[in-house]
Amino acid sequence: MSGEHAPARPGQGLGRARAAVGEAVARLEAAALALPDVPVTAAGPGGDVSWGEEVCDRLIDLAAARAWLRAAAPGPAADGTDDLDDLDEMMHACVRWVVGEDVVRTRSRVDTYVADMMPVREGQSADAAHRLVTSVVTFAARPAYYDGALARLRAALGPRPAGRAAAAWDLVDEAVRGLGVTREEWVGADPAFTAAGGWVLVERLGRIQLATALLAAAAGQPDPLEAQRHVNAVRRYTWNWLRQPPPEAATEVHVRRTGELTAWLRGAPPAAVPGRGA
Repeated sequence: MSGEHAPARPGQGLGRARAAVGEAVARLEAAALALPDVPVTAAGPGGDVSWGEEVCDRLIDLAAARAWLRAAAPGPAADGTDDLDDLDEMMHACVRWVVGEDVVRTRSRVDTYVADMMPVREGQSADAAHRLVTSVVTFAARPAYYDGALARLRAALGPRPAGRAAAAWDLVDEAVRGLGVTREEWVGADPAFTAAGGWVLVERLGRIQLATALLAAAAGQPDPLEAQRHVNAVRRYTWNWLRQPPPEAATEVHVRRTGELTAWLRGAPPAAVPGRGA
């Protein structure tokens, strides 16, 4: 990839990488606090059980973000400079994107507007948020960054645990290996096409980091009951977010078809409403 396509930093426009993730997690905390308290029992009404599952999944997203924040490197170096290198910054940016999307998802499950809730995207439009993803994936598609990210994800995953946590570890392991399978689609590809499919790569890089943090939190629990609950959470998280297939990059044909489909769908006549006259 030619240097002219790459921004000066992988988080250009994203700001202070570590603090920015913390701010995103704070927004997710605020959104999760607004979720209703839904009692779930095996004998309860079907709707309550279904809604309870949804609320639980959103809270698990928050638990994963909290785990990552606790496991993150400890802030600026002693001389006051940021001790993140470019690869760190890129990976932090992926986590920030994922948590930001979890904020949007969680907010959409809240029935009432909470006046003092922080803005969903810090006042950004969805278009602006996707432009930031383009900046990040431009870096991720460079060989040193892609391979460096995979190496760090593999190191963070560590050895396969025993017991029920192994199923979650297997899903994370498969997700990391999947990034290796699709490597040639991303690395060195035309930025116009990596940008087209970029959010799926950013999402996967972020989700793997959150899942490994939740796995590490489970392994570090001295209380068996707390460890069991962490294992249950990470099993759900990995099942929800890390099942295959691995994220594929867009192609020239895919981008062309997107344009054709968009034009066709925008030009489609409105659907007739049953029972309503012309």
